[in-house]
This record gives sequence, C-alpha cells and structure tokens, in this order.
Amino acid sequence: MKRKFGLLALVALGVLSFQVGNAQEPNKYSNLQVLDADTTRDELGDAMLQNLFGLGLPRRQREGCLFCHVGDMDLPVSEWDFPSDDKKTKLKARVMMQMVADINADYLARLDDRMDPDFRVTCETCHAGRTDPRPLDTILIKEYSANGISGAIDKYEELRARYFGAGAYDFRPYVLTKIARTIAATGAWNDALVIETKNEEVHPDNRSAARARLTMQVARKMYEDSVLSALAYYDEIRQDEAPGVAGYSILDNLGWTIHREERVDDALLIFRKNLELFPSEYVANESLGDALWFSDDKAAGIAVFEAWVQANPENDMGRRRLLNMQEEFSKTE
Repeated sequence: MKRKFGLLALVALGVLSFQVGNAQEPNKYSNLQVLDADTTRDELGDAMLQNLFGLGLPRRQREGCLFCHVGDMDLPVSEWDFPSDDKKTKLKARVMMQMVADINADYLARLDDRMDPDFRVTCETCHAGRTDPRPLDTILIKEYSANGISGAIDKYEELRARYFGAGAYDFRPYVLTKIARTIAATGAWNDALVIETKNEEVHPDNRSAARARLTMQVARKMYEDSVLSALAYYDEIRQDEAPGVAGYSILDNLGWTIHREERVDDALLIFRKNLELFPSEYVANESLGDALWFSDDKAAGIAVFEAWVQANPENDMGRRRLLNMQEEFSKTE
C-alpha cells in the first residue's frame, strides 16, 4: 500500500532553501511505485532530499541524484532518465522507502506510551549521513578479510577523517578493541596488536585504549606460551605503563576468559596473582572467591570473602555476598 511521505523536518530547520513549482501542481511522473500517484513536485522533492541528506549524498547540481538515477553530470538534467530502474541502488531505495513508511504508519503506531509520539523514522535514522549503514566494526572486519591489516587501517583512517564528530560511526575506543579481539580469535595476534596500537594512537589520553593493548599483549603470551609465562611477562611490562593502565582489570578479564574455556586451574592461577598484586581491590577478591565457589571449592571461596569482609567491614557488597554464600552453603551441609 502506498503512503504519502510527510514534509521533512528539514523544512523547519531551514535546510530546504528552494521550491520546485507549485505544491499543488499535478505531477507528470512515471514509474512511481512507493509514492502516491498524486504526489506533487514539492512532495517528491522533499522525499528525494530526505534520501540525499540521510545518506550524506551531495545536493549540488543534483550530483547525489546519480546514486540512484541514470544520468551524467556532463549532460543537462532534462536529458537524465529518472524513470529508469537500471540502477540496483534505486531498486534498493524503493524497498527502503516502503520499509520506512511501514515502520512509521504501522509499527510505531502499535507502541503505547512512546517517549516522543511525534517522532518518525527517516533514512537518517539508520544511515546517519552515510550510504553504507553497517556499523564500523562490521565494515573494518570485512575490509580486513578482503585486504588484510593495511586495508583495515586505511579504511579506518578514511572513515575517521570523513565522519569523525558527525555521529555516523562509533569511533569510541571499545570499537577497535572489539575488532582486535575478533582478529585475535583467528590467531592473527600481530594484526590484532596493530589494531590496538592504532586505537591507542588515536586515543592517546584514554586509559582504556592502553589497557586494551596491554591486555592483548598478555593474552598473546598466554595463548602462545602458557599462563605462568604470561603472568611473568605481565609483571615485567606493567611497570612501564602509565599510571592507571596496568590495573586489576587486565588479569581479571583474562582470568574469566580462560574460565569460560573451562580451564579452571589456569583461571585460578590468574585470579590468585591478581589478588596478590591488588589485595585492596574488591573485584580481585570477588573473582577469586567466585571462581573457587564455581569450582566446587565452596569453603575456600567463602574464606576469601570472609578475609575481605574482616579487612573491609564497611563494604556492603562483600558483606552481602558473604552472607548469601554462607546461607547457600549451609543448605548443602
């Protein structure tokens, strides 16, 4: 079912600075399949501008129109073949426009107590000013698969230079870390570390980026050698890190990574080392206590929490955990 597309909010923002004929002028368009047959010239212009701005296409001299329509910048616009369906991008756009109309008319209408009942989905909701709506990590992983680490880095720099600050892609540090971990899972540790190094380079004052790189270095040692050698390596290199980088979270994350692989003894080695290095951190105590409890050494797990509560009686979280564990343990006796 065809639906009219309402005038864009762009009008209210002053983005539209021209009128195309009379808003009530009957159209002479052919091959309209999503827009109503009685769509006026202004309504068609609004819909097309929504596509241009939503996908970040250039408006100048209708250059952006060529993303979907058949034409040539060396020819007058009057000679372009707008009705043609030769371009696949036009066929996709038609489906997307119908999807947007359905979401606004059908799906959003089913939601009760909407935060903003007047809000409508547009192309920009997903595309955010770019033709490719895929998130940054998906694009870079695909680029890595096709063109290796240099291709992925080049693509990241290209997208960052063009879109940083525009809200089009998520350039926060965790995204590159997510990509690095995906690459590391294939065993390509050198490439994963290149990603983490780039992450630290573009976020020089962000400690999470530095922690992610350090975590990757220790993880590589752990998987390529052993847990013991990784712990010794961590002890060796953490002294050279900036304050706040080589904290308890490094070994805690690695410990639970190994624990999920059912390498319980290795996980306990990591958690014990972490507690040795950071005895005053609640998480270091909690992780060792929980890991012991999950390994069916419940008494040892309780003992860890008892020692923590004794040293930190004001810590409500530790005290509650201890009481819960003691209560559960008493039921098994």
